[in-house]
Amino acid sequence: MKVTYLDYCGYMVITEKVIMVFDYFRDPSRSLHKALDAHPDFPVVFFMSHYPHDRAYKPDIYEIAQNHPRTYVLSNDILPQGIPSDLAVAGMSAGDIVEDLPGIKSVKAYKSTGKGVTFVVTIHDGRRIFHGGNIGQPEHDKEKQAATKENLMHDEDKFKSIITHIASEVPKVYLGMFPLFRVEGREYTGYAKFYLDSIKTENYFPMNIGDSFAEGCDFDSYVQTPGAHCHCLHNPGTSVKLG
Repeated sequence: MKVTYLDYCGYMVITEKVIMVFDYFRDPSRSLHKALDAHPDFPVVFFMSHYPHDRAYKPDIYEIAQNHPRTYVLSNDILPQGIPSDLAVAGMSAGDIVEDLPGIKSVKAYKSTGKGVTFVVTIHDGRRIFHGGNIGQPEHDKEKQAATKENLMHDEDKFKSIITHIASEVPKVYLGMFPLFRVEGREYTGYAKFYLDSIKTENYFPMNIGDSFAEGCDFDSYVQTPGAHCHCLHNPGTSVKLG
């Protein structure tokens, strides 16, 4: 398995059977295009966790990989307008399950604190991948409300409830991609710590770290899970090979 950082929350995961692309925003290193050229027979599955954030949904994903079998797994808040009618598209709301995608046994969508959903993907060999999408984005931010103590407590309670529910069904994942958000009045890595303490994650990749990568990648300060391998990919095109 090879994991490549594309940009922002976008990651590409390549197994021996499929190319998976999560929350494609842009590909300044052309890593996706290079992978498509290197694996001309591989199917491609695009996952889009939410809309309309301008950095998490790009309609030009429908123009990528036209010479490959393609499947699009989209949060149901992404409207069908603009999606070519000849594409294989699965719209998902929290609780939905899609099975038997190319190279993938199943995908289950779970709730998010912000827009859209989170994904748990079970690949062909049974290993599980978690992509956090927009989870951790404060609900009050959407409504342009102040980050009051009450709002922060509401956000935290909702977040912990969602993660606890996911952990009850998926106590362990092989690969976990989790976003970090800088919110006034909230510890930057606090939500990631709760996620890692709740769901045993063999390989952890922080997302949305941008210029804060030094803090987001200071794993000794917040990762206490025994056996967790932490990976800091913050330059587009950076990759790591897993087992």
